[in-house]
Amino acid sequence: MKRSDRLYWLSKRQRQCLALVERGMSSKEIARHLQIAPSTVDNHIKLALARLNCYTRQQAASLLHEERRSASRTQPLPSLARR
Repeated sequence: MKRSDRLYWLSKRQRQCLALVERGMSSKEIARHLQIAPSTVDNHIKLALARLNCYTRQQAASLLHEERRSASRTQPLPSLARR
């Protein structure tokens, strides 16, 4: 299974939480930022970890970061040829 396939199954909120974990935010900080309860943040992260087969928040955030990098590398370059 490709990484992108695994990320596809995450909810929008799970991806948002992981993106904020990637920035180094704690559950309390994420909760304030998204205006939800810290326990809800922990639940979103717990479910995301299970879907990604990750054991730690940092491992999941790293996976998200790598996916973003690989996605930016696979986009086609604009053609430089004159028409």
